[in-house]
Amino acid sequence: MLARSKWLFAVTAFVLMLPLARPAAADDLVGKFITARRAQFAGMPRLVVEVTSVANGRSVNLAVPNQDEKKAMFDPNPALLSIVKSLKPGDVVKATFAMQNNSAIVQTLVVYPLKPGEELPNAFVFGESYDKKEGKIDYQMIDAKRFDQAITFVIPNKKDASGELAPDPQMLADAGKFKSGDIVLIDAAPGRPHPTIKSIELYTAPVAGHFVKSEDHEVEAGQKTTAVELEADGKTITALVPGHLDGKKWVVDAKVLGEVKRLRPNSDVMFRLAEDNGKSWIRAIEMAPKQTAHGPPTASSSDPKPPADSTDTKPPSNTKPPQRVQQPKKAK
Repeated sequence: MLARSKWLFAVTAFVLMLPLARPAAADDLVGKFITARRAQFAGMPRLVVEVTSVANGRSVNLAVPNQDEKKAMFDPNPALLSIVKSLKPGDVVKATFAMQNNSAIVQTLVVYPLKPGEELPNAFVFGESYDKKEGKIDYQMIDAKRFDQAITFVIPNKKDASGELAPDPQMLADAGKFKSGDIVLIDAAPGRPHPTIKSIELYTAPVAGHFVKSEDHEVEAGQKTTAVELEADGKTITALVPGHLDGKKWVVDAKVLGEVKRLRPNSDVMFRLAEDNGKSWIRAIEMAPKQTAHGPPTASSSDPKPPADSTDTKPPSNTKPPQRVQQPKKAK
C-alpha cells in the first residue's frame, strides 16, 4: 500500500510539473484592406485577408477561421465573412489575431475610424496631460495612443528662475491647448521609463497653394534659413524652413529643406504650416498631385473569394505580422 502511495505521489508531481497549454496571445493590427481570397493557408482552405499595416507599410496576410477548424473544409466564420464582404480596397480595419503555427488567425475584425493625419509616422491621438510627483520633483506626463496602442510621454524638465527643476513651460502651455481625441505630432527621444518629448504640436490638414519662390532669410543674429513665398486663399504667406541653434550655428531641418528644393517656381503645392512666436514655419510641403480626367478607381462590391480551384498550397512568406513595440507602463 505504501509503495502504491509513493507511486501515485510521483505521478501527480510529474503531471503538475508539465507546462500547461495556453492559448496564443492576441495581437492587434491596424491596416488598409487590399483584397481577400480563398487559399490554402496553414494546411487548410481558408479565406485570407490581405492588409497593409498603417504603422509600417508591410503587407500582412490574415486568415479567417473556418466554422469547424477540425475539418479541412472551406467554411469561413459567417460574422467575419460578412465584414470582409463589406470592405472596399483602402478601407482601414483593426484586426485582432493570434499566431498559430506561424500563421495569423483572425479573432476580431472591425472598421477602424482613422482620423485625418493619424497615419503620419509621428502622429498620436492625444489622451490627457497630468502631473506626477516623484520625491520633490514634478513631472508632466502625456498619455496618447497610436492605432489604439497606449503610450505615455514625459515633458522634459528645465530649471526655472529659482533654479528648481520644472516641466518646460512652453511645452506645458502647448499641451494645455489640446483636448482628448486631437491628433498631435510628437517628436520624442527614447527614454526610460517613458520617451521624452522634444516637440509637440497640433496636426493641421494640408492646404492647397501656389509656390512662388524661395530665398535666404535671417532668423537669428547673423543666422539664416530658407524662406518660402506662398500664395493661398488670396493671401501671400512667407514661411520659414525650421531648424535649431547648435551652439551659435543655425541648423536647418534637412527633410523640409529637401522638400523645398524639389519645388519648381510658380507651381501648385500642398503644404502644412505651424505658427510660433509670430512666424510661420513649414512642417511639410510638396508638389500638388496632378488632376486626371478619370476619378479614382472604385472597388467592386462582389464576393472577394476567388474560384474554388485556387492552386495556393502554402502560406505566403509574409504571414508573419510586424513585431510589437514594448510600450511603457502607464504612469499613475
